[in-house]
Amino acid sequence: MVDIQALRQRIAGMLQAPEETMRAHVTPVPPAMVVVREHVLPLLVASAACVAVLSFLFPIHIGGMVLRPGLTDVAILFVFRVVGSLVVLWILAGLAALLSQMFGGSRNFNAAFTLLGLSMTPLFIAEALFPLPVLGPLLGLAGLVYSFVLMYRTTPIALHLPQEHRGKHLVLFIMASMLLSFLLMSLLLGPVGAPGSL
Repeated sequence: MVDIQALRQRIAGMLQAPEETMRAHVTPVPPAMVVVREHVLPLLVASAACVAVLSFLFPIHIGGMVLRPGLTDVAILFVFRVVGSLVVLWILAGLAALLSQMFGGSRNFNAAFTLLGLSMTPLFIAEALFPLPVLGPLLGLAGLVYSFVLMYRTTPIALHLPQEHRGKHLVLFIMASMLLSFLLMSLLLGPVGAPGSL
């Protein structure tokens, strides 16, 4: 059972005092599955549930047509968002650990997963409001930017990365993440867009 009070304290801590919160949660470093169970999964499930509800209230408008998702569509999207986010987070934690080692930091996967799981808190929260017209995407972008700021501030704590290398670590992490996203999208959409696939 998730400790809701502890979860709320972690969220508030990452938003208001990220260095102290990260230090408290990597001493000692917890196993990645504990971070998933206690922090990441509850946030992803709550966020995906909000998206599901808002998708009914704010249908998509395309070229004068109104697209209202059905229950099946919403259920599939819910599962895809939660499972997909966990898989991506797992891959990105491995990437963050590898880059950390390149710059003289630790390659501890559990520490890297804790770093990302806690740093991405603003993004997980902001994603809940993504279906809101205009405001949703803006909040999503703001959540992503703030998550990267938190990662920049707390990477030296979680991965023992020298302070002078945290900027290079973050830039390379963002670039590699974008490349990875492009490759994953190409793999997923490639068969659909290929000639003769219809």
